[in-house]
Amino acid sequence: MKLERYFWILLGVLTLAFLGHVYTMLMVVDLTGPITGDYLVGPDESLYYRRAIVLHYDAMSTSLLETFATYHNYTKSLHWGNYYFLATMFGLFGVDLKYIAIFKAVLFCFFSLPLFYLFMRRYVEERVAFFFCIVLAFYAPFIIFLYSLLRDDLIFFLVVSSLFMSDKIIIDKKWVLLPLLFASLFLLFGFRVHMGLAVAAYITCRTFLELNVDIVVKRLFIFLFSVFVIYNALFIIDFLIDNSIVENIIALPITVLRLLLSPLPWQIADGINDIIRLWYIISFPIVIILSALYVVRFKESLPSLRTTLPFFALVVSYILPYASHSGLGFRQSAIIIPFLFGFIIIPTILYRVSLKSQVK
Repeated sequence: MKLERYFWILLGVLTLAFLGHVYTMLMVVDLTGPITGDYLVGPDESLYYRRAIVLHYDAMSTSLLETFATYHNYTKSLHWGNYYFLATMFGLFGVDLKYIAIFKAVLFCFFSLPLFYLFMRRYVEERVAFFFCIVLAFYAPFIIFLYSLLRDDLIFFLVVSSLFMSDKIIIDKKWVLLPLLFASLFLLFGFRVHMGLAVAAYITCRTFLELNVDIVVKRLFIFLFSVFVIYNALFIIDFLIDNSIVENIIALPITVLRLLLSPLPWQIADGINDIIRLWYIISFPIVIILSALYVVRFKESLPSLRTTLPFFALVVSYILPYASHSGLGFRQSAIIIPFLFGFIIIPTILYRVSLKSQVK
């Protein structure tokens, strides 16, 4: 069947990509650590590393679970996920960063992208989902995340797994996945609260579009959506107080524009490994060309408004707090862009193409 053919072809391509990453990690760049050699280093990564080291050594005398009661002493933040992930990896493999890089490559190539394919094929043809995942395999920000201590590729996995399981529960009534969904959401909130709330907005929207879902599920997701609204309202009120009317008006469009145009090859920080910089510069036009081919080749695959509306809720819910608070950086935008293009922008373009073909 088509699903098996495209899925296994995708796994074959991703296996080659994984082997290429492992070869690069072991033979080309220096990832022996601690933060030395060719490992991408920035202020956030240095902070993650230092605090995770302290957490790791304290957990050696007790356990990671016992330290969680006072996690804020280690993380100084609500976002505890990446610190505990790094401390766990240090406990399993020692303070050797190449094992973290290999683990992240395994997660991206054999879990995140195949799961994204299975999630996407619910809404588009198998070949379209296959093609889009091949595009994501060249997606430069994720390549950079694999060679760093940044958390964004891990967040992407948690987002995809949460969306996939929520659809299985809401549409297919696979209630056995409910504990796993809550576990995934718990971890997602630990990595980035804004992303967890955006996924809650998606789940709420998807629930109300599926009118035959159980009333208990509706009430549960109403609660999640209420939390989301209250949380974002606090950010918006704070923003309205601290900014002028003009700043309030232009903030959201500017944030959306930055999302659509970021990241670009010339926005990469100085000092990173030359091989990774070259990969980034080359992959950018590859993604642009493949996206154009996607539109031309698969114009007959058109998700409906019922498909795109929950993704619109996901993207807007994610963008809004950044527009009203701190601004959207390229790392934050990198996670949401696959959903923005795959389920909103490209379907809109395909709709225009479809209309033109009907007129002719």
